Amino acid sequence: MASIASNVSSMRATPQETFESLQIVMSDEPTFQKLVDTVFGNMDANKSGTLDSKELTAFMVQVCDDMGVQDPPTPAQVHQVFKHLDLNGDNSVSRDELAVFLRHLFTEQMHQASVQIAKMEKQEKQEKAATSLSGLFKKQEKAATSLSGLFKKKK
Repeated sequence: MASIASNVSSMRATPQETFESLQIVMSDEPTFQKLVDTVFGNMDANKSGTLDSKELTAFMVQVCDDMGVQDPPTPAQVHQVFKHLDLNGDNSVSRDELAVFLRHLFTEQMHQASVQIAKMEKQEKQEKAATSLSGLFKKQEKAATSLSGLFKKKK
């Protein structure tokens, strides 16, 4: 199986990069479908056209390993994920069922990235305001020192 997340552990995308990349994928249906085909092709080890629990287990273990996750998913965790992916209950996951999951996942990731971007922008504004206030206080302090010096000279 190809290493799916090998680049994830070595370089993390910024929230802005994540949002922009997912926006491209989600706004262009042919691009989204090509991505689904690629992910499904990587997961469908026996090329049967559907995914079974063994293929899902192998994929999840590989992704966890690539990302440096110490403990692989338990059989119960894999079973739970499989149940959520298998929308029609036929004990296999079709390409279309995987597409439904990926669309939901990417939408949620876009939302999370936009929340992170908003938090970062708010923090930047607060830091700029604090820097501006600090500069203002320094100017006021200099003015007060100058005025104090003037009053001392007049005495």
